[in-house]
Amino acid sequence: MSEDAVRHALRVLMLADASALGSVSAVDRPDVIIVQCAAESATCRAMATAFPATPLIVVADVDEQVAVRLVEEGADAVVPTSTTIESIAQAARDAIMVQRPKRAHEQLPPQLQALGRLAGGVAHDFNNLLLVIDGNVERLMRALPSREPLRRPVHAIAAASRRAAELTRQLLAFGRGQTLIPAVIDLNATIDELLPIIRRQLGPTFDIVTRLSPDLPAIRADRAQVIAALTNLIANAVQSMPHGGTITIATDATEADAHMRVRHPWLTPGAFVRVQVTDCGPLMDSDTLERLFEPFGNRAGEPGTTSLALSSVYGIVKQSGGFIWAEPGDTSGTRIVMLFPPSHRDQPIESSNRIGGPTCNRVLLVEDDEAVREFLVESLSRHGFVVEMATSAEEALEHWSSARFDLLVTDVVLPGIDGRQLAQQVRSMSAGTPILFMSGYTGDLLEDGDVDSSRAFLQKPFTSATLVDRVRELIGTSS
Repeated sequence: MSEDAVRHALRVLMLADASALGSVSAVDRPDVIIVQCAAESATCRAMATAFPATPLIVVADVDEQVAVRLVEEGADAVVPTSTTIESIAQAARDAIMVQRPKRAHEQLPPQLQALGRLAGGVAHDFNNLLLVIDGNVERLMRALPSREPLRRPVHAIAAASRRAAELTRQLLAFGRGQTLIPAVIDLNATIDELLPIIRRQLGPTFDIVTRLSPDLPAIRADRAQVIAALTNLIANAVQSMPHGGTITIATDATEADAHMRVRHPWLTPGAFVRVQVTDCGPLMDSDTLERLFEPFGNRAGEPGTTSLALSSVYGIVKQSGGFIWAEPGDTSGTRIVMLFPPSHRDQPIESSNRIGGPTCNRVLLVEDDEAVREFLVESLSRHGFVVEMATSAEEALEHWSSARFDLLVTDVVLPGIDGRQLAQQVRSMSAGTPILFMSGYTGDLLEDGDVDSSRAFLQKPFTSATLVDRVRELIGTSS
């Protein structure tokens, strides 16, 4: 193994064993230490003691039991001597990133960071446009007779708008720019609720087998996004088995201990809730598995789809504080593993049951986009709501101080005072009044705890039916 080959772009200290520590002075602050053919725990302890903040890669042919012991004694990764120079260099870079504030699997390559920023930059205005398109499509469909030939192109417009909205959501998910409303959820119950819907869509050639561990700890995550992640993983499994097959979904509580970190050294030690989705399709090579979550770098779906679905799953898991990777199945196919941090035991579990309620008498709507505002007012007024409009938070506060409202519906991104600040002032004046946030992209405006529940936020674009249902639900919940 050539030292120069590994040293490129890294300050590497390469040693044969602990006795070579005297050569340390020749290297100024190494990025990583690589020890060749050192399978003794004492060597790892000596290195870890001498360089507590420097990653340590051990190159040795050892069994898993010895590798686990080496990791417990301070090694960040153990790789066999037959490993290529490129793989050793990548292991070194991964270990270096683990020592930094952002871990390797949380830090996107620059070009992918740029993609996420681009999605965030256009999402707000783009989703407002899609909301207007969808709203006018709804109006046309209500006005056109059932046998009108023009209904077909209107349906095509609606389908294209939905696809554009999904692409935007996937890009935001991958770039971790979407708005998450975390709550404590029962993962097993969520899977049980989702599967009947999925099974009806799959048809007779596919079977889903579940192995859900009892007494599974709850997790704190956005329930809708977890459902989206599971749905995308099942869809990915279906695409890998064109002639049908079995998909296995398993859950359990696990520990990211030294055994697991031998294979995945970037994991944070500790307890996790694990979800595994396994198909029985063809095996993938290691390069394909490593690139599975890259936008447009993984296997594409059926005609008319893109390969962004798995990228969005990656973003959902990472934004939820978890980890995700792909590995070969036991005998065939691919297993995708997700790890979520468990929630605190004293937090209540969010129920998925929708609570109906009486129709709202008066709604204060705050939206600065005229076309969006027109659609929202028409949608609510048509269902019997009395709507007062405001184009800014300052105008909304004037209305609120002079009249009684049953609900505040506000965009998050507003000129001047934003929707979050508006909500804080409204709550100080009228404690207990329900607030419905809506946005195409919030950026960093919303913080954990600003939104009362996942039902109190609407991601643009949405349909008028969704808006009306959510308004009725919030009024019923508050009464």
